[in-house]
Amino acid sequence: MLTSYCKIVAYLCYKTNNMHRILTLISKFFPFLKLKALYYRGMYQLMAKAYGQEKEWTFMNYGYIPESGQSLKLEQCDEHNRPYIELYQQLVQDISLQGKRVLEVGCGRGGGCAYLLKYHRPQEMVGLDVSPNAINFCQNRHPLPGLHFVTGSAEALPFPDHSFDVVLNLESSHCYDSQERFFCEVKRILVPNGVFLLADLRMNHEIDYLEKQIGHSGFNIQYKEELTGGVFRSLAQTAMKKSELFSTYKPTGLLGLMAKYFPQTFQQSFKAFAATEGSKIYKQFHEKQRSYLFYRLNF
Repeated sequence: MLTSYCKIVAYLCYKTNNMHRILTLISKFFPFLKLKALYYRGMYQLMAKAYGQEKEWTFMNYGYIPESGQSLKLEQCDEHNRPYIELYQQLVQDISLQGKRVLEVGCGRGGGCAYLLKYHRPQEMVGLDVSPNAINFCQNRHPLPGLHFVTGSAEALPFPDHSFDVVLNLESSHCYDSQERFFCEVKRILVPNGVFLLADLRMNHEIDYLEKQIGHSGFNIQYKEELTGGVFRSLAQTAMKKSELFSTYKPTGLLGLMAKYFPQTFQQSFKAFAATEGSKIYKQFHEKQRSYLFYRLNF
């Protein structure tokens, strides 16, 4: 029975790209079913629990490598996470977070929140994620003054109106059933003249629809930049390191059983998740069918 369940998990992990397309289509017409949110919450719950003991894995984004090379000054202890930190830096480099209340929606394993607190000195840094297991990891891994982690839904943010000066959302909104509902929630919790920093990947034919949703929710696009080149450089240059790193990780629970009994499928699932060479997302970036976009929004 357990082996059969592992087969189902393995199949779902491997077919994530196809599943995402199906769920996106359903959510476009029936967002109230919340099927996409349920699917991704389940997958990230499994992952956070399976890798809860891997304390050094704190970033989950694709990373960014500037064309001109390294310019961001980091402490030596943070150098191994440079590509992933560089992606956060692209979002915040033209605004000041110092003394502000900042929220990251979809904080994953908390590395981005910890970086922003350490280098950009907000008054308060809050990370929110739909996965209780991920939040438990963050709370144990990043016990820093001024940094808080909470469980919650991006489409029903558990904060009062006008709670934050800046909201970030990195590589996460494509997992939501209703981006427009999420955007409206962000607008609600931002102070007047607040800033929303949004970065995510989309197929090229989906970009117009995304920008219509941004407009319908009341936001203005203050600044837009395509980050595809730098993100693709990161995917290409970090692929081997990611594979080596994950080969040393020992997942527990269902993913541990999957890795043990279905190693080939598990490796393919990892490639799909990390968008390494050979994965569909990597190919779509390479063939310029998919873009990675950054928007700075206000209202």
